[in-house]
Amino acid sequence: HNYLCVYSTKAQYQQEKQRVEESIANLEKAYTAGDMTRKAGKRLQYIVQEWAYLCEEYNKSVKFKKGEHQRKLTFVTLTFPVDTFHSDQEIKQKMLNYFLKVAARKWQAKRYVWRAERTKRERLHFHIVFDRYIDKDELTKEWNNILNINGYIEKYYNYTGKKNPPSTQIEIVKSAETVGAYCSKYMTKRGESDYIEGHVWGCCDELRSLRPLLVEPTQEEA
Repeated sequence: HNYLCVYSTKAQYQQEKQRVEESIANLEKAYTAGDMTRKAGKRLQYIVQEWAYLCEEYNKSVKFKKGEHQRKLTFVTLTFPVDTFHSDQEIKQKMLNYFLKVAARKWQAKRYVWRAERTKRERLHFHIVFDRYIDKDELTKEWNNILNINGYIEKYYNYTGKKNPPSTQIEIVKSAETVGAYCSKYMTKRGESDYIEGHVWGCCDELRSLRPLLVEPTQEEA
């Protein structure tokens, strides 16, 4: 998917064209396995930043009906209330992928970027960016349901006597200018314990193919 960028001077156009070409060259490498390298972090941040600007342009061009929400990036965190007893790959395949399907069906959250990270307690957790409004209680309910299916709620109950752990966090980005700070906080920083089996981040096909269309100024405009 593409979007339009118009520049008033040829110098601005050439500078942005070079930046985009370099970023796209990095994006072609797609994913990083095992660890979040510096290059991978830049690729991930590029996608999220460009996506944020695209959302802002979309919001300016659409008249929203009462009760409809603008497209703003929503940072979601999914955690485990107890130590995990599945492999990283199993968790991503059986739990993360299932959650992404639920998000697409229940909230129409079909565009996403995710990042896997391990805490100093060796527990895997996920940071995910969507561009849809998601109710916090519904988010926790759906993720806890997935935890329950895979045996984590039972283990949590055995430890605490409770069945509804506070397993999610959610935060909405107010403007594209603040996306970099959110990425540094949630998506691109190195974890306490870095190695993760398989890919450490991913995104939907639509965002992987995101490209700005650069319009070069005419001779008169330059």
